[in-house]
Amino acid sequence: MKRNIIFASAMALCMGLSFTSCLDSNSDSDTSYVGGFVKVNSSYLGLGSFKGPDGKTTINPSNASLTNLEQNGFKMNSVNAAFIQGTYNKEENLDVETSKTFQNVNITYAVALDAPVEIVSEAGAPNDSVNMACIRSLDNTGNGSNNYFSDEYNKPWFFYDETTLVLPISYYLSGQKLHDFTLVYNSSESKQGDTILKLSLRHYNAKENSNQFDSYTFASNYPYAYFFAFDLTNAIYAWKNTTYSADEPEQITIEYVASDYSNDLAQGETKLLTIERKALVQQ
Repeated sequence: MKRNIIFASAMALCMGLSFTSCLDSNSDSDTSYVGGFVKVNSSYLGLGSFKGPDGKTTINPSNASLTNLEQNGFKMNSVNAAFIQGTYNKEENLDVETSKTFQNVNITYAVALDAPVEIVSEAGAPNDSVNMACIRSLDNTGNGSNNYFSDEYNKPWFFYDETTLVLPISYYLSGQKLHDFTLVYNSSESKQGDTILKLSLRHYNAKENSNQFDSYTFASNYPYAYFFAFDLTNAIYAWKNTTYSADEPEQITIEYVASDYSNDLAQGETKLLTIERKALVQQ
């Protein structure tokens, strides 16, 4: 899957993720910085805004930024979750602490984090994704190597909508190719009365078996190589139809194959991770 990148060579510096002026080193400057994880709100006219994980913080890009995003391949109407950075004029945004709204922001970095979710009726169905490689971990809290993100972002978390799941995936890569990940919901594995949505993670390793780098250490420079956002809306709908449940699942399990030392599936161990379906701001 192609990931749209604006100024991809720029370093993802704004790691405060609380949408504060984390890069403002000059207190006398009229310009400050804002950025972090966002969901994209767009209209059919190509206009749009970004909302933070809390669902309240809003970034309204300038018209020039919207044009620039479109021209560089970042299509507002086709992106669900992203990581962005931008600058704004302090004089135009005097009440951001209370309003949680940033106006006329010049977006300087934007990358889509979206990854696909497949719904299959049985294993091996035509649209089933094939697992090609191990990962290292989905919970990277307490990792000794600093990637500048706090622990709450280094384990699976949900945006405010509780349907967009972000997985911080630690895996081996060479740094030359992007790897792709897919979550699969197999409806044949669900039955009436189930309360847990069961998903499987598939890893396409671009036919490389290098263990030179860990994606965890790439997160600050290349967030799109470590963070993957999955929209579970259709999977939840399919699960409700299969289980005849009037309620949505409160828990999700993800099955994956892991190895600390290799991408080789033969050396991996099947693991199961249980995730509470709660927005990050509720945890």
